[in-house]
Amino acid sequence: MEAKSSESKRSSRPVNVNQLVQDERFSVEIKTYDHPEEMRTRLALEEADADLRRRKDLILFLAVILGIGVVMTICAWISVRANSTPDDKKMGHIDPDFDRIGRRRLFERESE
Repeated sequence: MEAKSSESKRSSRPVNVNQLVQDERFSVEIKTYDHPEEMRTRLALEEADADLRRRKDLILFLAVILGIGVVMTICAWISVRANSTPDDKKMGHIDPDFDRIGRRRLFERESE
């Protein structure tokens, strides 16, 4: 019972805030909370900013995908157009009428 009485004596004792502020073991900080209207306004601004960043990222992503598609289309067109040279075809286009060493296949293998 005496332990409880000593704890109650400690908690009922007034706290000297000046002594706590001067003591280097403690950090005292006074914070003010936002007014509800200010908080709603700040959150609305942050939400609008995040939405704008998402839209910018989406536009950048679509532009990159479109650019890659255009480059791939141009490369494919160069390699398959009617007046393309053999050097153009070396870009990676595989002609099914030629075998791996460049000989033209006229007939299927006779053994098959």
